[in-house]
Amino acid sequence: MSLSQIFLSLHLGMILDVARHKFYEGLLLLLLFASAATVVVGLSYAFTEPAPVESLPLLGSLVQSFAAQHPLIATLLVLPLLVASALRLSRVTVRVSLYPQGTLAAIALAAITLFATIPADGFAVLLVVALLVANAIGRLLYCFGPNLRMHQLFTAMLALGTLPLIDGTLCILSAIFVLLTIILRGTLREISIILVAVSTPLFVCCYLVWLTGGDFLGPVAEVRTSLLAASLDDVVGYLTLPRLIFVGTLLFLQLSSTMLYFNNRVSLSGSVRNIWFLLQLSLLVILGAILGLGIASPALILALALVVLPMIPMFFVCSGQLTSVIIFLFYIATALVAVA
Repeated sequence: MSLSQIFLSLHLGMILDVARHKFYEGLLLLLLFASAATVVVGLSYAFTEPAPVESLPLLGSLVQSFAAQHPLIATLLVLPLLVASALRLSRVTVRVSLYPQGTLAAIALAAITLFATIPADGFAVLLVVALLVANAIGRLLYCFGPNLRMHQLFTAMLALGTLPLIDGTLCILSAIFVLLTIILRGTLREISIILVAVSTPLFVCCYLVWLTGGDFLGPVAEVRTSLLAASLDDVVGYLTLPRLIFVGTLLFLQLSSTMLYFNNRVSLSGSVRNIWFLLQLSLLVILGAILGLGIASPALILALALVVLPMIPMFFVCSGQLTSVIIFLFYIATALVAVA
């Protein structure tokens, strides 16, 4: 074997060892999967017959209509929005030290997860949901340290308040995040910021509708209708068997990461343990809504994946190198099959 072949094989092994990624390796995989998602969306979804928008609230309907009227622009937006969502979500995992040792694994894992979950009918709505959820989580997790950053809390709550206006089922995610944040950061000033920020998008939407001659509470009724009309039947076309296998793999990694977290929690700070509590309980509430109440939508499945995402690097950090590489390759394979 020549020296160049040995170097190439070593470098490939480094790229596949996701727990020890350098930034440029994670960014390379992110751009690769974001480009692939753009191609898949452009070839399979952007120029097809648009899906009906009646069940979506006002902002979701507007996003869906824009994608139907401007498919090329919507397709070109896939790459920058996917990259922005992945970087926003992965950056916070490094800054708040969620794991026993530092890792940039979340960049590549976010790229693969978004690649597997966004290409679908209604991809434009999913893109906006991914960006909002990533910003909400990415900003909110900063707020659990000893020094609260008010602008991070306010903007996180703005994103959470906007989510139900995109898809009514995301009320579940917004409600549990708001409730747990109030419980964990429950000073009067912080509660005031949370309530004002999370209600601002809905109030602004109601006011604009009223200015244009509509019913002031029309957006509220649309959100309620979207939530009550949601059922498991809504995700049959989205949650195909290959994508279901991918989601199952994601949940398996989350369960494994949770077990490893409890083995290592004494080495983590109190603020990090609060973050894990927030993410784990939010995941249980979303799963309960889907499996117990039958409330489901592609947007809620995507939100579930993004809630899980900050936790799963724990598995790769605590696993041996060979195990990490094998599972990472399997994760990539399930993602590729999910969009095939």
